[in-house]
Amino acid sequence: RVLRGEELEAAELEILVERKDGTRRNVLAHPQTLTGERGEIIGAINCLYDITGRKQNEEALRESEEQSRAMLNQTTVGIAHSDLKGRLVFSNKKLDEMLGYKEAELIGKSIHEITHPEDLNKTGKLFRHLAQKAEPFEVEKRYLRRDGSTLWGMVSAAPICDAAGKPRSAVAAILDISERKRAEQELLVTHRALRES
Repeated sequence: RVLRGEELEAAELEILVERKDGTRRNVLAHPQTLTGERGEIIGAINCLYDITGRKQNEEALRESEEQSRAMLNQTTVGIAHSDLKGRLVFSNKKLDEMLGYKEAELIGKSIHEITHPEDLNKTGKLFRHLAQKAEPFEVEKRYLRRDGSTLWGMVSAAPICDAAGKPRSAVAAILDISERKRAEQELLVTHRALRES
């Protein structure tokens, strides 16, 4: 095909070859045409680069990512991954359910968009410290669900740092504590009523 003057797509250049001993290797072909004095194709040179190790590493990484994704989606707490500006780049199924969103609808939203207005200041300060100084934090805060209702969450957030220790993104685990907060409020009301009687 190269000798006919065709331009090959990148995907077509990755091929599987079988060696004399029967083993197979992934290779990247790099054919180059040779042209004569008048520009006509007179031959070709083909170099094959063995990329078997790279392909094995890519497959191992893909499998590891699939396992991690499966584990994150089976947990009983919400998991969020954001950039340092607070934009969500990942949310697991549990967090989507907790906040009333369909899968992937939270991606791209800012954590500020889903935080109760009265908790924005406190959460913002903690997140800035995480982003600037790599300080993890825990906080009880309210989230705004898609339908406008409120969900109380216990948040454990930590930075994801590069090799030099500089924060690159953040991850948080969110436990729904709405029932506990309701029970605390009812207990407070009952206690107040008893004191007044």
